[in-house]
Amino acid sequence: MKRNTDLDFIRAILIILMILIHIVSFGNAYPHLKAGILSFMMPTFLIITGYLVNIGKTGRQFGKYLLCLALPYIIMVTGFSVLSYFLPVRDGITELSLSQIAQKIFITSIGPYWFIQTMIICGILYYGSFRACDMISKYWGRCSCRNNKENDFYKNSKEIEPCCNSKGNDSYKNSKENDFCSNSKGNDSCSNINKGKTEEETLSLTTRLFLLAILMLLVSKTPALNITAAIYYFAGVVIRQCRIDFNKVFRPTPLAFILWPFILYREDLYDWGNMAVAFSCWCCISALMWLNQYYKSQMIGKSTLLYIGKNTLPIYLFHPIFTMAAKFYHPLFAFDKSEILLAAFTIILAIAGSIAIAKVMEKTKLAYFFGKKEILR
Repeated sequence: MKRNTDLDFIRAILIILMILIHIVSFGNAYPHLKAGILSFMMPTFLIITGYLVNIGKTGRQFGKYLLCLALPYIIMVTGFSVLSYFLPVRDGITELSLSQIAQKIFITSIGPYWFIQTMIICGILYYGSFRACDMISKYWGRCSCRNNKENDFYKNSKEIEPCCNSKGNDSYKNSKENDFCSNSKGNDSCSNINKGKTEEETLSLTTRLFLLAILMLLVSKTPALNITAAIYYFAGVVIRQCRIDFNKVFRPTPLAFILWPFILYREDLYDWGNMAVAFSCWCCISALMWLNQYYKSQMIGKSTLLYIGKNTLPIYLFHPIFTMAAKFYHPLFAFDKSEILLAAFTIILAIAGSIAIAKVMEKTKLAYFFGKKEILR
């Protein structure tokens, strides 16, 4: 898939908003704004993630993709869990034990890392369900072709039988003609199969999506997967698998900027299960796509934003280090009661610091602990 700069731009804005709401003092100063951002931010991220995941890879390639998510997830969740024992962190562990840390890694997760866990689980279900349907389709296809050949052979042998009592040359001639007819009929049967290929593919896609939905529903019965998060991921999958142009689903329009505030103003519409949140996601993507396309290269710092959008994973992984550190240098910004200066400084520090950590890991070969040679794109 050709790289979509609109999506990089959107992801850059979303990761900045994510850092913003994870700054405790800013969230306390603006609780309504924080709740409004939370209502659409992660669902939008999930839609884009589901859309971008490529299951056209081999099992080994997709396994490497999952490994590059699982290794940093395990490392960061383990570190965050241990830290939560010493610092006041929501849903932290109450004792330093392997059982509690394992529970955070494999079941409940902790902090912002639930999103990586959701990516891993949904990715496994997505790839597994589609590959299972591929295997079943191939098996049924072979059985169907075998049955068609057997039926054609039986039918042609019935036609050849009356000719066996005629003269040798006639018999030979007829048998040759019937062989030719047999082959042509066999080809016709195969052509009929090929003609129905589009219909079979449509049916197969419906079956695959249905199987994926069922698996997501079953896994959501456990604490490891939130059903509403899975639904938004599933929406992204549907857009990609149905080969729908992303720009046709989310149309770049300034109208989205006008409609969006009416939803964000209503706190009772912030629940992810509400259709208003889905519309809010549409407004978010459509508005930001329009902004990116309208300004093109004229926007100051746009190249920086696109770079951030391409590297949201390391920023997502490391930004909690800096948002938690903000508590310690918060007194330096005591003169600013609005908390805006603190927020701006922390956002810049978190992005620059996260990218710096990733670069150091690449230089020192520590990136291999995350399953890859290079972390940054």
